[in-house]
Amino acid sequence: MSTSRPTSQKRKRVEYEEKLARQVERDAGDLRSSLEHLHSSLSTLGDVVVVVQGSSECRRFPCVSALLASASRPLAAMLYGSMCALEQNVEGGKPELHLHGTEPWCFDQLLRYIHGHAITLDVDIAVNLHHVADYYEVLQLRDSCCSILLDALQPTNCCQLLARAEEVHCEPLAARCIDFLTLDFASVVESDPEFVNLDPSVMATVLERNELVCTCEVAVLEALLFWYNQSPREEKYTALPSLLRLLRWHMVPDDQRTRAQQLIGSVRPPCEVEWGASSHERAPQRLRAERASMPS
Repeated sequence: MSTSRPTSQKRKRVEYEEKLARQVERDAGDLRSSLEHLHSSLSTLGDVVVVVQGSSECRRFPCVSALLASASRPLAAMLYGSMCALEQNVEGGKPELHLHGTEPWCFDQLLRYIHGHAITLDVDIAVNLHHVADYYEVLQLRDSCCSILLDALQPTNCCQLLARAEEVHCEPLAARCIDFLTLDFASVVESDPEFVNLDPSVMATVLERNELVCTCEVAVLEALLFWYNQSPREEKYTALPSLLRLLRWHMVPDDQRTRAQQLIGSVRPPCEVEWGASSHERAPQRLRAERASMPS
């Protein structure tokens, strides 16, 4: 009896079934729901306790170590790798991982994020969570925090956000703040109360940029002296001569040079401002020299 017909039918059936084959994956919403349920059950399902010591409080967080390790490379090293810092509980409880330098409320938000919960970010929360997410390499959360901060940038908070960006090492925000300060200099000077607290190195970075936008160069000089006079400090006073040299003196009109010299000559050292000295004859020698060296 011939077997060619059954073989042909089998081959067709296999080919038909292969066409029907497709990949399937777990629904993202179902996966999120499971993670959220796991978060609510950590007290019973957790296999490790993370003890977070903040500046003013200490909290204990039951956790699933494998999930933490999958979300954070540093935590994986602390839990399983060469940096393993797990400590056995002397009372026979779950092993403990002690973290320092992280605020408990930040770790709580990080934990909620890892377990699929939506978290609310405002500027203050985003600054703090950026630092934590960057440290523990939860990169998507770090980038979300950075995006919130970039969107919040405006003339009234540019210098404040720059200072905070440097504190938490948010380089994209720091770079954007410098660009913003360069391109909207006058608005920031007028609107941001933290302008007078800028570090001299930041002022130097802005003043040496050819892209600096202002109504005129005398206005830049006025802003520089406002920065100093509103909060005179020794480090500012020391930096003033080099900062003055960064101004584009060739752009100062002839009819404004005398006024510019008078403005420079009115600057006093921090000690004289503090003591209320009024004599301009005691004006700093370095600034008198700087005034004398101005192009005429």
